[in-house]
Amino acid sequence: MLLVTAALMYKPAAQRAAGVTMTGVTADTRFRRAKLLDMMEDVSARDVVNVLGRWQSYKEWDSVGMLPEMDKLFDSEWQPLAPLPAQMPSFFYTRRSSTDAYKEQVQRFESSGLEYKAELKSYKLGEKNDPRPTPQRRGWAKRRRQVQRYWHAENVGLLPFTDKRMAASIGCTVAELQSLPINPRAADVVFDALSRSQAGITEEETADERRAGWTTAGGAFDAQAFEADL
Repeated sequence: MLLVTAALMYKPAAQRAAGVTMTGVTADTRFRRAKLLDMMEDVSARDVVNVLGRWQSYKEWDSVGMLPEMDKLFDSEWQPLAPLPAQMPSFFYTRRSSTDAYKEQVQRFESSGLEYKAELKSYKLGEKNDPRPTPQRRGWAKRRRQVQRYWHAENVGLLPFTDKRMAASIGCTVAELQSLPINPRAADVVFDALSRSQAGITEEETADERRAGWTTAGGAFDAQAFEADL
């Protein structure tokens, strides 16, 4: 009994240094997507925290990478400054309405998704373009005050890991998680929890609220709250 009590009271050095209360979660606690094809492939709390500890607000990952340049195509209301080329050929639409330079700029963004493996389909050169990284999809989502799964997965690894208390709550340090590559499946698991679904978009107004809800008052990772949103 004394050994059990002592074990429960013990805190790893990282937790003691950060003054974080243990929550019962370890770096190896597992999470999985609520998706039939992914039921046998889970991710660790370490991988999830490595994603969460890099941002507090969706604005951090929704404003880096390719997005600052792409967003120059829009006005303050997320309306295109010039007509965007159609993503697919259309009898009712012509690309002549925009300049060659503008078309090249848009096509450069579109081409970034040509080799991206989607959840159920691989988009390759010569096939239908992946619409997710295009300015058209970006503008459509932002006009509806929504954020995209694609840009979360694409950009979160560009951000530094900074959450000392969350790292300590699973027995890790900031340096350890900063050096750990982002697990793409963990990025998907996090967005599943953000959207409470496997949707490719979610509302801006709930993204930060849910992210904050996965942290305890003491700054630890709240695994139960996170699991409840999956």
